[in-house]
Amino acid sequence: MALLQAGVPTGLEAVDGNVEAVETNPLVSLKTDSRLDGKAALSFGYLTEQDEYVVMVRKGDGGYRRKSYPADDTVVYEDADADAARVEVVDQHVVIRETHEFPIVGEWTRDRRELSKREIRMHVPKGSIVQGEYDFQ
Repeated sequence: MALLQAGVPTGLEAVDGNVEAVETNPLVSLKTDSRLDGKAALSFGYLTEQDEYVVMVRKGDGGYRRKSYPADDTVVYEDADADAARVEVVDQHVVIRETHEFPIVGEWTRDRRELSKREIRMHVPKGSIVQGEYDFQ
């Protein structure tokens, strides 16, 4: 006969997951000059040779600042209008159900919310992130 220690989990089970945006920054569109053809274009950012997305985000005081995001952790969605372009830092959570068994008392179950993944999501108009380095003007 096996004895159970009080409070020792007897089972862990993934129950449900959810996603929440923990930070959202609106993007600024700026004119860029292409080094390849010399034409000016509007862009919401660019991908550098160091595999970083460089974008300009709006600040609360009406100004803007340059921000970099690693390409490995960033997913780009070409699904936004120019006014709705944004970068979201998104946390994905999973709920873990823990079942404990106590002698005499029986089972006790609790749900624990755990961070499973953090992802950066860029929502921009189609074709507005360019490859290669550009100068913001």
